[in-house]
Amino acid sequence: MTRLILILFLIYNSANGYCQNFDKIKNSDTVYVYFKKSNAQLHYKEKTNNVNQEYDNYFFLLNCTPHGSLQFAHHYSFSPGVKYEKKSFLKKNKDLIATYEFLNLLSMEKINELLNNFKEVYIIDEEDFNNRKIKLKKIKVLGNLPNIEE
Repeated sequence: MTRLILILFLIYNSANGYCQNFDKIKNSDTVYVYFKKSNAQLHYKEKTNNVNQEYDNYFFLLNCTPHGSLQFAHHYSFSPGVKYEKKSFLKKNKDLIATYEFLNLLSMEKINELLNNFKEVYIIDEEDFNNRKIKLKKIKVLGNLPNIEE
């Protein structure tokens, strides 16, 4: 009986311990989008011909989008905001980090509502992690979000 109670307690805590709060993210002035390359999360680095600078495109293949994806872009001359944080940043701000799983649970209206409220949107690309620091890139929201103001 004690084992059953312990197992139920652990399942409840694991399910609720990592849930992201829509209202908390919505009321923040900055949102962080966590990116981990997979079949549903795509990353393309491209170079512009004229300036010879790189820019990054991030695609999230979501169930709620009419065209099947949500696009974010980071271009070093148009959105040069790059900052570095300690890895402890992830734990301190876990309530403000929108993961793929979290975005995939929302409707397109909720995603619009969420991303329209922010002054700044940063992407946390898991490939940009090193031993002690993570790289945060300021991004523009593109794609299937018609109400986003740029």
